[in-house]
Amino acid sequence: MIPDGVAGTGSTSWVPKRGRILPSARGKTPHPRSGYRWFGLRCWDREEKLTLVIKYRGGPECWYLVEARGRHGVFPGIAALHDVMREVHQRG
Repeated sequence: MIPDGVAGTGSTSWVPKRGRILPSARGKTPHPRSGYRWFGLRCWDREEKLTLVIKYRGGPECWYLVEARGRHGVFPGIAALHDVMREVHQRG
């Protein structure tokens, strides 16, 4: 309630502009950070030697960058080594 003799201040109404929403205002699209990873490669023979390069990326979930077979993928620290190798070997 406004006391007698005190003038109120302007309006608080807001009217949105019509038009196109810019892509930056929509937010990021859910594309994987690592591209296609190992999808689409032939299955790797488990008897053959395979070199992996594992780099610690940090962060609250302890992320790791795994490089193998000419591709790379980012995995959270909670992922099991078996799950990472299943993806690299392309075995379901």
